[in-house]
Amino acid sequence: MENKSARKTPTYVIVVAVVFCVTAAGLAFLWFTDAGLFKSLRAGMYAREIANLNGDRGQATKNLIALGPDIALPHALKLLQSDEYTTRYYGFIILDSLDTSGAIEEIIQATITDDHGRNRATGITVLQHLCPDYKSEAKEHKEFKEKHLPLLVKLLDDPAPDVQANICNAMQNFSGTYNPDRDIKWWKDWWAKNKPGAAKAEPPPPTEQEE
Repeated sequence: MENKSARKTPTYVIVVAVVFCVTAAGLAFLWFTDAGLFKSLRAGMYAREIANLNGDRGQATKNLIALGPDIALPHALKLLQSDEYTTRYYGFIILDSLDTSGAIEEIIQATITDDHGRNRATGITVLQHLCPDYKSEAKEHKEFKEKHLPLLVKLLDDPAPDVQANICNAMQNFSGTYNPDRDIKWWKDWWAKNKPGAAKAEPPPPTEQEE
């Protein structure tokens, strides 16, 4: 009687198994390398993990940052649109670790419209790091002040203590002037005198000696 257990595995079964294993290995290799499509898929997976309140949000944040600004930036900006405030916070944290100068307007809007004080304070820190340093060229600051400062000064009216502390510190970068340890009132006065269209102060009258 023929021993069925001794029958050889058909060749086509072996071929299919080999192809499957090679394909699986190739896909696994691409998943963990710099292949663009797979990096985008991983970024989406990490962003969903951050949005999941029960997920490993800290590790997912690190993983998303590691993918670089070109891949991570769109996902971080989308996190800022979440209805859940801690998800938006992670979005700001990611942005603070990336070169996001091309998205500064979106970050400004997200910062000034966020309804949570910690998020607005963190957004200010992100913007401070994106702003040219007060020691940098005047041209860079001129462009920044004309385009962005009129929106950022709205944060001088913010009631949250963390926001007040951060905006006073960041205004040095935003304004291009070195004025440490200034309070909210001082910066409001500065803006009133330096905002576009502000009347320039008249020079003081000459003294008797000057006459």
